[in-house]
Amino acid sequence: MDNDILRDIIDVEKEIQQSLDETKLKTNEWLDARKKEIERDAALEEQKILQSYQKAHENAEQKAAMTAAELFEQSKQQTEKIANLENDILVKIVTTRIPKILPE
Repeated sequence: MDNDILRDIIDVEKEIQQSLDETKLKTNEWLDARKKEIERDAALEEQKILQSYQKAHENAEQKAAMTAAELFEQSKQQTEKIANLENDILVKIVTTRIPKILPE
């Protein structure tokens, strides 16, 4: 009888150990699956961020190019305007501006 009880205890311990091993295996499989899922999601998010950065960079370049073109055109127009002024008008403008530039 004692042997039967001992055998039953050993059998129950084996079942418990087997259950623990199975649970450990399933837990590791679940953790691996979650890790792969998180890595995949992180890679997708990184790709989205990179695309967003590239688009913002392109937009900034386009805006800078447009601003530069506008400034160039304005400068060109001002240069043409000054080039077409009469000498006496230019002298007048320069003499009024010199004291502001060189107050001494």
